[in-house]
Amino acid sequence: MSFWRKTLRKLRLGEDHKAQQSQSTRVTAGGSTILAQRPLNQRPSNGILTSDWGNLDVSVGSLPYDRRGKVLEYKTLDEAKSEIRLLKFESSDDERSPIRCTLRHVSCHKTWPQYTAVSYVWGDPKDTICITVNDCFVHVTRNLEAALRELRNRDFDTLWIDALCINQHDKNERGHQVHRMKDIYTKAADTVAWLGSDDSGRAGMAFRCMKLLETREPEVEFVELVGHLDKLPETDRQKPDQVKAIRAMIRRPYWSRTWIIQELVLSRHIMFLWGTNSMELSTFKAGLESLVEYTPQSTSFDGWREIKGIMGVIVSFEANKKDPYTHDIGLQYALSQTSKSQATDPRDKIFSIMGLCSDGAALVPSPDYYQTLDTILRELMIRQLSQPLSDHGYLPMDLICLDNPATSKRSGFPSWVIDWKTIWESKGARTICQTKYRGLECGYSACGGSKHEVKVWGDGRVLIARGYVFDKIRQLSSGLLEENVSPSLRHDAEPFHNNPYLTLSATYEAVWRTLVLDCHRYVSSARAPAEFGRCFSKVYSNHAEPFLLMRGPNVRASLEIARDFPLHGRTFYEWAQTGVDLLLIEDVQNNLSNDGITQEQPEYGSDDKTKRYLDRFVDTIMFGTMHSRLMTTERGYIGLAHNQSQVGDSICLLQGCTVPMILRPCEGGYTVVGESYVHGIMEGQFWDAQDKNTMQYFHLI
Repeated sequence: MSFWRKTLRKLRLGEDHKAQQSQSTRVTAGGSTILAQRPLNQRPSNGILTSDWGNLDVSVGSLPYDRRGKVLEYKTLDEAKSEIRLLKFESSDDERSPIRCTLRHVSCHKTWPQYTAVSYVWGDPKDTICITVNDCFVHVTRNLEAALRELRNRDFDTLWIDALCINQHDKNERGHQVHRMKDIYTKAADTVAWLGSDDSGRAGMAFRCMKLLETREPEVEFVELVGHLDKLPETDRQKPDQVKAIRAMIRRPYWSRTWIIQELVLSRHIMFLWGTNSMELSTFKAGLESLVEYTPQSTSFDGWREIKGIMGVIVSFEANKKDPYTHDIGLQYALSQTSKSQATDPRDKIFSIMGLCSDGAALVPSPDYYQTLDTILRELMIRQLSQPLSDHGYLPMDLICLDNPATSKRSGFPSWVIDWKTIWESKGARTICQTKYRGLECGYSACGGSKHEVKVWGDGRVLIARGYVFDKIRQLSSGLLEENVSPSLRHDAEPFHNNPYLTLSATYEAVWRTLVLDCHRYVSSARAPAEFGRCFSKVYSNHAEPFLLMRGPNVRASLEIARDFPLHGRTFYEWAQTGVDLLLIEDVQNNLSNDGITQEQPEYGSDDKTKRYLDRFVDTIMFGTMHSRLMTTERGYIGLAHNQSQVGDSICLLQGCTVPMILRPCEGGYTVVGESYVHGIMEGQFWDAQDKNTMQYFHLI
């Protein structure tokens, strides 16, 4: 027996074998480990396919051997024939044998061939294994090699896999094929979603639990599982195996990948594979619904937000197919839902979902990998602003305020362009960039329902807008992130005669309506119900405590920060207490009987109806989550300002916007700070009173 065959036999028996540290690398193939020589200065490719392994000293079994290190060459796809490449396995009777396959061109001009599309995460680019494609060595990650091995073992024959079927070196081809991926996944006979190898041994139990959550039978086992998930112990050691398995499934790296969103949404039939275990998409969706319904505690698992975003897009897309007029998916919505998904190339966070959106082709006509991310974002924004109207609840011009409120604007980047790069890097990315959470879908008409005119100047870097300066910021409350915002200033008690709201009760109303942006979270474009005024009087009481705890720390912390902020001679907290007195007087007046005897009333906040209102009121308080800050203006108006606002910033009304914008003078024009709410002008009161001939130009830098 030769030396190398003896070595291979020892390795298969589990004996220790040390590879040469200076010039050799390990290549795993079919359960065997062999030594492959690599040049000293050669490193595995970082996700770019190459077969340059240098001189291999050994050939074992069916592993190909090429002393020259032949490189896999891609022939140009014929676009006239609508060609794509498909990967076909070479047959093997040994499950442990190395992966060998061929790439071939097929025309999709008239009919589409039969193939299986593969959805997966690339994995660690430093952990690679060598497979053979067209008799050439190609480095793929260990995760992809494991997927290929399992698919071959399951007798899958012909596949489409982006990493192998697209020439990653050719930017033109990448852009063209990315543009076609909507068709590629839609036309695939089926799609396999590879969650990875089952190294923990939890896949089988996780999938059985999801099936149990789907069917809810046997009922005894279902109730037991729900009980485990709803009362999670503090330590992992105490968690039942079912909980550990479901958590392990939700935490799979697969869910964080941007490309899977389009792949899962568009595919006709999807099967999840985790190691050797399989599960249908319908089971997964139904299981998630049960988790949300019966075990809200499980939504705290790491990875849940990514899955929630993906499933949100899937549900919207399915609803759109049934009723495209009421469930249209826009690129703005899709980008916000998928903000936490990851991509090696940040441009793919846009390119990967444009095929799902009704306006995707109009906003991003063709993926262009020659453009920088900043150029793509700027051109995307110009096209968004150029849309006549939005069908998604906001006006295009409102989008100039969207950003990450917790950080300052990026230097050198236009302040009026949505900086998705900064948003993607933020903690609450999925929330902070949603128009409804920024008050842009509340049906305001601060600018009188005016239409915007898009004029861009200076190589697309300066946006020219028209409008009025309404006022300047006089006072600001502190913010949640003090290191990133200007400190609270000028906390002096204002004289009540400068109050534009004139009366005590009207000022109280201005305070509480400002707190909730005068909107009803559950009724689109509706103003906040009067009952919220009563709720504000209890916001610092024990009645509101359970509802504040349910919403996380931000809302509660914001209320505490605003507690001592002065508003027309009283602190914010004192205004809440003022409500108690005002409402008591109102109740006495409303509940007097004919003989002048006051009817006894239950304490507010103690009955079920008012508890529901308190719950909705607290849920509608957004300025904590959005990192907004209470403000007063030079004219005495009360409002909420963007977190990055400063005393002295201008509050402006711009054509085409529904809300006032905070602008900051700079060299050559203004920078956009963000949106604001100013109680008393949100229905166009100031705008309608202006002479349109006095409208001025704003150069937004």
